[in-house]
Amino acid sequence: VVAATQRQSADIIPTSLRDLFGYRVAFRCTTDSSSDIILSVGWASEGFSAKSIPPDDAYRGVGFLLAEGGIPRRFKAAYLDDDQIDDVITHALRIRHRPAG
Repeated sequence: VVAATQRQSADIIPTSLRDLFGYRVAFRCTTDSSSDIILSVGWASEGFSAKSIPPDDAYRGVGFLLAEGGIPRRFKAAYLDDDQIDDVITHALRIRHRPAG
């Protein structure tokens, strides 16, 4: 099961629901409390706050991963904009000899 939200609040993600997920990812948040709602209360004060991720383009795909009761780890996932995604699709169709669309 995957759950995603752009609005981190205890109303949207209650603790009882959050705690069902063994893997949690927090991308850039605007507040420490928003980061804690995803990762779990207290991690922001320990230095693991998604608020610390700058909003610059260079940091797209950067987040904190909390896995199976460990400590959060900062990571960078691949980030593709819409044009790059279209290029990947076009290339995949071309090498499979299928027309686009």
